[in-house]
Amino acid sequence: MEEEKMRKAGKSTLTSVSLAAAAVIAVTAAAASATWTFLPGGHVTAVNSGNVYAKDTTTGTAATCTKVTASATAKSGSGLAPTDLVSLDSILFSSPANPKGWCSGPSGVTVGVTAQNLPWKFTAISYDATKNVVSGKMTGVIASLVGTDNCHATFSAPGGGGGEVGITYNNGNGTIATTSSNLVATSVDANCDPTLMNLGDSLAVTAQFVVTPRQTVTSP
Repeated sequence: MEEEKMRKAGKSTLTSVSLAAAAVIAVTAAAASATWTFLPGGHVTAVNSGNVYAKDTTTGTAATCTKVTASATAKSGSGLAPTDLVSLDSILFSSPANPKGWCSGPSGVTVGVTAQNLPWKFTAISYDATKNVVSGKMTGVIASLVGTDNCHATFSAPGGGGGEVGITYNNGNGTIATTSSNLVATSVDANCDPTLMNLGDSLAVTAQFVVTPRQTVTSP
């Protein structure tokens, strides 16, 4: 009797695992097969509304840029695949009030930030029709920085290569907001103060942008 109960319990567990796996596969397949409408598309610019912050989540050190401008090319039409809907061709980070226009870092240090591995690409993940908001991610993200303290560092995906920054796009007001980041410090030279930054530290990015012209991005 006990052996029979164990067999039934085992079958029940296996069935639950199988159903859970099937659900994940179904959701993944649905996301992969979803098509998107992106209008009007074409040339798009984005300018920050409020400061842009990049924070080392290990040390708490942050850099602040008061002006960030981006130029991109968006696909146009309906029935589009979710990948590479937008190609981010350029993005410039600055704080015009600072010497050289560099962004503000800790302890009076200013930082020059340069986007690498362009173009970065936007992939759509989901659409919330109630909120009229698209969730997705910018891929291929690599950024290098140099400080007035002669610190040189690079942030990218863990292990190198293009990282990802999660973003949302609000169709109602044409704004982009960052939501997540997998960026880590993949190179840090000896000039960098270890109390401020170290190899492997993760980077959180907080930013909001206004898109011109306003786009409409939806999925059935």
